[in-house]
Amino acid sequence: IEFNPRPRPKDRMLFLSKTSWGVKNLKGAISICNRHQKTLWVAGGERPLTSRAQVLLKKLIGQDWRWVGSVNQSQKSKFLGMGSALIFPILWDEPFGIVMTEAMAAGTPVFAHARGSVPEVLSQFPDHLIHNENDWERVFQLTPKNPQTYRDWVRERFSQEVMTDCYLKLYQKRLDGESLSP
Repeated sequence: IEFNPRPRPKDRMLFLSKTSWGVKNLKGAISICNRHQKTLWVAGGERPLTSRAQVLLKKLIGQDWRWVGSVNQSQKSKFLGMGSALIFPILWDEPFGIVMTEAMAAGTPVFAHARGSVPEVLSQFPDHLIHNENDWERVFQLTPKNPQTYRDWVRERFSQEVMTDCYLKLYQKRLDGESLSP
């Protein structure tokens, strides 16, 4: 993932996910950005008709709304460094959510519903967790940390080397007959 240490547009939120999956909550992301007067750039999957109308309307009134669409790895890397934050308003217990680590590797903070693996992935940034709808106002007022802080966190916890080492330790525990959970 390409790191972007440069300043980003202050009010440009990013959404990257399979837009056709209701649990990823594109509709919620649009609603959140509308309610808090933030712009939204969306990447991933097919564009639902209702979001197409929303994006067109926002562009007509001069707001910085974009539908990027499906992106390859190189485009995704650039996309994740173009906004002030990635919003991840999931409606399910996400098992990992790799897009969160990819965004932070680009230096972009992540604001996400505290479900599934999200609290663990964002454990260094508890003020970025959304517990209820009122939290969106609070997180949008935060001063993001230095982009390098997010990238360093990902390197320390989720680099290929760290993840490989963790998996090897788990496999060894199983080979030694140990349980992986109490």
